[in-house]
Order: sequence, then structure tokens, then C-alpha cells
Amino acid sequence: MKININRFIGCITSVAFMSSCSPLYYAPSSPNMPMMIDKGDITGNIYIGRGDDVDVMGASAAFSPFKNIGITGSAFSAQSIQSSESTNNGYGSSYDFGALYYRHLSPHILFDCVAGYGFGKLHINADYIGAYDSGIKRWYIQPSIYGRKNNAEIGIAIRVLKLNYNQPFLFRGSQVENAPNDSSYFFMEPTLKIGVGLKHFKFFAQGTFAGNVFNSPSLNYSVFNAIIGVTFFINSNLGKKNKDAQ
Repeated sequence: MKININRFIGCITSVAFMSSCSPLYYAPSSPNMPMMIDKGDITGNIYIGRGDDVDVMGASAAFSPFKNIGITGSAFSAQSIQSSESTNNGYGSSYDFGALYYRHLSPHILFDCVAGYGFGKLHINADYIGAYDSGIKRWYIQPSIYGRKNNAEIGIAIRVLKLNYNQPFLFRGSQVENAPNDSSYFFMEPTLKIGVGLKHFKFFAQGTFAGNVFNSPSLNYSVFNAIIGVTFFINSNLGKKNKDAQ
């Protein structure tokens, strides 16, 4: 499996790949769900997984410099799963950065909302059509709600995003059907995350669906991915708090 690791540094989003029958031009990344609690919190995770005809990997992190306010960053990389029936193949990488607002609804229930921007690139080789390269840009908003205790956590979120490609996919001067064009695409992406383990270190699983809200213009895309990974949670003020307590 070839994944563009050189572009995989530490920040998530959309990529484009191929299926055995026709190209897939978009695959959802797994939304960053940091589950912040207080000022000084730092969270991060790494994961691997699979979607519709694609293998994925990624990482994300978040930091809260002020009470109820945080910043987020994510990276996402993916590779099409090669089929014996097709020479279609593709890979891509993307990066996201966002601003986060969070607050407690109760001692164990939290709400947050991320507004962010992402960018990336994709490359595909399609049967009979040829190669296609393009950059990707997207803007999104993502409200989430969590339940959290020391040894377990669960969260749901819905990411709503606007997706644009830098250039259309043309073949002999004509627009390829169900391929990227100059229009904007709007997606709604619900996700569920479950984690278990220790207070500051957990294993987690997450599933994400993607839906083209208006389906106009149409686009071939991956509708689901599932990932597993590890996540950590620390508070940078922990040492200071312990010192003050003494």
C-alpha cells in the first residue's frame, strides 16, 4: 500500500480516489473531536482505517490556550485499493486548521463547535480517461456533543462543509461525468466516536458518513469510512496546579 507519507505531518479532510468500476473523487476524513475540558488541555490522536475502496491514515491535535477556546489541526492521507479488474488508482493528502469553542453542559457532558479551513491535493489515474491532478479547498463548521468519564468517552458530531476543486476534470475538452467541475459541493458528514482506556490514554473507534447535500452537481465519492486509533489527553497546567496545591 502506497501512501503519501512525505505529506503526512500532523494536521485532515477530503481526498479523491478510484473504485474498481469508476473513479471516486472525494473521501471524507475523520473529523477531529478533541473533547476539551479546560484551559491548558492538549489532545491528539493517530489512526488507520478503511473507506469505500480506500485505505486511510491520519492524525489530529488540539490545544486550549484560553478557557472555552481552542485551536485544532489535522492531517489526512489515503490511497485507493487496487482492483484486479481495473487499473484505476489514486492517492491524496489534506490538512485542516480550525478554531474551537467548548463548554460544559453538566459535569460529564460537553458541547463544542469547530469552524475551520482545509486544503490538500489529489492525483488519480482513471481507466481510458487518463491522469487528473487538482488542489482541494474546503470550509466547514462542526458542532459536537460528548459524554465523558475517566475510562470511557463517546461523542457525536455533524460536519457541514463546502468543497471546491482547483480545476475541473476534462477529457478531450469536455467535462467528465460525475467528476469535479468549477462548482461548489456541499457535504453533511455525521460521525460517531467511542473511546475506552485510561484517563489520559485511550483506544478509540470512529465511523463517518458523507452525503452530497444537494447532489447537484453530482460527484462520485466514498460514503463511509471506519477507523481505529489511539488518543491522548493531558493538561499543560497540571504541574502548576499540583505545585499550587502544595
